Amino acid sequence: MSLDTSTMRIDYMVKKSIKIVQENSDWIQIVPHGVMHFPREFEMADKTATLLSIKGIDKIFHDNDVQYEKGFKAPYWLWNENVVSVLDNRGWWGAVDRNQPEMLKTKRFFKYNYSISDVFWESDKDLLKLHGHMDGTSDNDIVESFMNLMKMPQAEFVFVSELLEDR
Repeated sequence: MSLDTSTMRIDYMVKKSIKIVQENSDWIQIVPHGVMHFPREFEMADKTATLLSIKGIDKIFHDNDVQYEKGFKAPYWLWNENVVSVLDNRGWWGAVDRNQPEMLKTKRFFKYNYSISDVFWESDKDLLKLHGHMDGTSDNDIVESFMNLMKMPQAEFVFVSELLEDR
């Protein structure tokens, strides 16, 4: 397969995926999760790099007519005061890790209370805020935890943005 054919195939797959997201925007909420998902992508980012990343995210979604939530989950839960400051100043919220109680928080934030690999179905909590992955390697990968999800009590599903807390 030539490079031109490969590029055309990738372009077709991207356009097809974008169309699927657009057609299902009534029940899917997109929340950005980094730019390249490098292991320490936002751990040492300065304000300029963070602002350029946020503007880039906005441009990509806007150019492709895809709705997204102005929320952010840093890859590997690693960010710093610069990132939090830019998110706050731009009106974005951030996702924080329940396992890092001292993690910096944006003014508005989301914190999950169970991983999908936990025995969450035995919880006495009224609200299950679950966290998982779709990477094929994590212990809370959706495929690995599928049987756990089948044990979920009858529930009303809401968007993450409906469960934000204030700092």
